[in-house]
Amino acid sequence: MEEKLLALIRLARNRRASDIHFIRRGNSLEISLRQPDGLVQLQQDIFDASLLEYLKYRMGLDLTRLHSPQSGSGALAGTDCRFAFLPAQDMETGVLRLMQADAALHIQDLSSDPAVTEFFYKLAGQTKGLVLFVGPTGSGKTTTLHAILREASLVHDLKCVSLEDPIEIPDPSYVQISIDEDNGLTYERGIEELMRHDPDVICIQEVRTPSAAARLFTAAFTGHFVLATIHAGSGRECLWRLRDLGIGEELIREQLDAVISQRLYPAAEERGVSENKKEVCLHEIIKKPEILHLLDKGVYPPGFRRLEDIVHQAASDGSIRAEDAARDFPR
Repeated sequence: MEEKLLALIRLARNRRASDIHFIRRGNSLEISLRQPDGLVQLQQDIFDASLLEYLKYRMGLDLTRLHSPQSGSGALAGTDCRFAFLPAQDMETGVLRLMQADAALHIQDLSSDPAVTEFFYKLAGQTKGLVLFVGPTGSGKTTTLHAILREASLVHDLKCVSLEDPIEIPDPSYVQISIDEDNGLTYERGIEELMRHDPDVICIQEVRTPSAAARLFTAAFTGHFVLATIHAGSGRECLWRLRDLGIGEELIREQLDAVISQRLYPAAEERGVSENKKEVCLHEIIKKPEILHLLDKGVYPPGFRRLEDIVHQAASDGSIRAEDAARDFPR
């Protein structure tokens, strides 16, 4: 069974998958991979329910209480993994997150657009303000954040602290703290604790609750530079999401400096089975003037290049496949 599990991990890594999804019904097991081009179900007859049972054991789950949600972690095929298990009435589901140990951690590797690269280099030298990142799972947000933090720490000698759940890219150049809700270390408490340690830069991997959002803006207001991700489908949607989390419009106007929305696609010429497939990361950057215009008018300013425009231009240039662009942004 170990060989089957390791073969699945290697397949997922070769396809640049960030997660492996499992759904068990009886003795049947459905497996899907979260690839750069979306969630893709494997058409297979090799793996059955026994693989999921073995995975629970390998990830250190308590096998005496499998009727309760659990999480565990471990190394498989040289890859650090985090496993979340959720039982339901007539099925079991699990998600295995593959940590990005081989992710590029240099700003110059994040984008082929010189304007985007220049903007990220400027972010790495900032010591105050608030910048939010949005994008779906597997869009490269974690890699982008860590590249900026690494540059800020090593080049600008800034004290950077990152609050993560889990730590996906270990890096000794700055402080990384893993959320542990079972022992009381939530994002809310973590942000409070971080501010007591006089950091220059604070990174919050996911803002999920109104209280965490409020503390995020407080950290920026008190003179820190704050980077964070938030669940939203686009940069514009991020502004409405902040309102839903209880952040007032005046506070958004005063504190929010930029919103970066990004997508990650397989390069058009690398769609084969090569283990070293290249990827193209595309970014929409909404700066303060665009933020204010969106809050006032509800639409982007005339002439602004939305992420949708950037993605379709990349398809027209042959950088990514047209069907990938059409899937995310139908026209």
